[in-house]
This record gives sequence, structure tokens and C-alpha cells, in this order.
Amino acid sequence: MNDDIRRDRIDPNSSIVYIALSILCSQQNSLVPEILYILSPSQIMDFITVFGGEDLRIPTSQEFTKDLMVALVCYHIRVEKKSWDWVALKYNLDGNHVRSIKVRMENWWQNLAQSERDFIDGLKYHEEAREAEEQFKRL
Repeated sequence: MNDDIRRDRIDPNSSIVYIALSILCSQQNSLVPEILYILSPSQIMDFITVFGGEDLRIPTSQEFTKDLMVALVCYHIRVEKKSWDWVALKYNLDGNHVRSIKVRMENWWQNLAQSERDFIDGLKYHEEAREAEEQFKRL
């Protein structure tokens, strides 16, 4: 049986965890009660294992959308080697928006560990190989 299926199946132990978390949420502001409706009991336990005791800030939809745009632009610029003009035309961005994305991307890039930078830079070689393969198939 697949581990994911087995893991998400409700059993008495996970039901007890769910009830315990529900009780905890009713007494403290440390957990978002809605998490009980989004994650399975085993996922909640994984979440607590990873983030237990940490203060988390969940971004707004708008913040997350902005960061997704920065990630997309980063992929176009760093991996696909597209120009900023190409990005501005593709996504219909004005100069202020492009500058904002550039600053966000540059700040993020400067704070990456060298190994993370190397990984992202390595993606361009995979992209080049993929493009070369596609061109070869067209011949």
C-alpha cells in the first residue's frame, strides 16, 4: 500500500491527535484552528514536528503572488537568460513594477548561500540541454 494513502487514513491515534489539537486551539492562540480543516491529522503532526515552538508569519495572498512573480521572473532571467525587456513585455509590467521585482530578486539572491546559487545557476545548463534536445527532435 502507498505510504501516502496509509499515512492519511484516519485511525484512532490520529483521531485522538485531532481532538487534542482541537482542544489546544480552543485554549490558546498558538495554532490556527483552520489548520485542522486543511491538513490531515498526520500532516498536522508533521507540521508540528517541523515548526513546533516557532513563530510563523503566513504571507497574505498578495505577498505570495508578488513572490511567485519574482520567482517566475528569476527563472526567466537566470535560467532562460531572457532580458528584462522581454519580461516587461511578456507580463505587461511598467518600469516601477520591473524595478520593484529587480530589487526583490537582487535582495533574495544576495542572501542565498553559495550552494543555493550554484544550484539555481546549474538549472540553466539543464534548460540549455532541454532546448538542444527539442531542437534535435525538430530536425
